[in-house]
Amino acid sequence: MTARVRLACFRLHRAPDPAAEAAIRSFVDAVRASEPRTLEYESYRDLDDPTRFFHLMRFADGLAQREHRHTDHVRRFVDRLYPACAEAPVFHDLEPFAGQDDRGTFPQHPGRLGRLR
Repeated sequence: MTARVRLACFRLHRAPDPAAEAAIRSFVDAVRASEPRTLEYESYRDLDDPTRFFHLMRFADGLAQREHRHTDHVRRFVDRLYPACAEAPVFHDLEPFAGQDDRGTFPQHPGRLGRLR
């Protein structure tokens, strides 16, 4: 089975938006607490445009990705976040290209991007 990597990109109407930011934090916490086959879920904010966010997610396989999409916390997150978005989120399915170890994971790097948390 091959890990699935996905990037979600979205832009809020305004920043700061405390309600949307709380929804993001709560959602990431719910994913991490209840989805063992979601191997990574991180939220990043663009340093040059604080209305732009990027969610990087890595799933054990396609089934784990489908299970994630059908959780109650995804439904709640979509209901809370999408009205705060300036446009529909865009999703990109990614494949490993360079820099991953033999398991398709990324070694720790000292220059990590700034996370929302």
